[in-house]
Amino acid sequence: MKLQLQNTRSYLIAVIAFIFMLVTNFVAIAIPLNGLSTGEVADLYPNFFIPAGLTFGIWSIIYGFLFVFLILGFNRRKDLTVARILPYFTLTSLLNLSWIIAWHYLLVEVSVVIMLGLLSVLIIIFKIIQSEKSEDLKINAWINISMTIYLAWICVATIANISALFVSLNWRGGIMSEQIWTLIMMSVAALLAIRITSKFNVPYFSLVVIWAILGIFLRWYESDFTIVVYGSVFLVIIMIVHLIYVVSKDAG
Repeated sequence: MKLQLQNTRSYLIAVIAFIFMLVTNFVAIAIPLNGLSTGEVADLYPNFFIPAGLTFGIWSIIYGFLFVFLILGFNRRKDLTVARILPYFTLTSLLNLSWIIAWHYLLVEVSVVIMLGLLSVLIIIFKIIQSEKSEDLKINAWINISMTIYLAWICVATIANISALFVSLNWRGGIMSEQIWTLIMMSVAALLAIRITSKFNVPYFSLVVIWAILGIFLRWYESDFTIVVYGSVFLVIIMIVHLIYVVSKDAG
């Protein structure tokens, strides 16, 4: 009985934190916070790693998946995997809304620290998912997909956030050009996607990174920044070929 109450309490706290996060994101867009939209803040720190605006529509997908996870998790809150994840899930929501506040109030250094914290918590969740499979196949599949997509996007967002920090500190790549530096960062994201997709058989991780790098291409394809444009196309092709290989291998 005590354990059941504890699980219910953890679930309710997770739901409340998630709602607060959604409200904070809505306020940030509708009001917006500090008189600046999220995109306008990004424009204050221009760099080649920022993708086209439509790319950020993935947040709607992420939040949709997380919402369904909470719905499914209500009747499964006693599930050991769900019970272990819920406190960390609550923490991701609190970190997410904290990042929005720090970002809109131009606290770039603070936003990077918060983003790294969010990334760390999502990695913990990912490890739990991979090591402790729920006996409920539906919730297991949904947790895996939703949290992996979230993790993949935050991996990309962390790189973008650090890039913004460098710009705010007037560091533009040192001895390397900004385009070369951007190509390196895109390559790191692509290699990470290939590695995680191969090791854990999570193709949706690669799909998210492909979407992000495709967004970078869409932002710059009409420009003269050929290294960024052709580099993004090359990396997307490599990831798609690898993704097809992984999926076909698994199907076979």
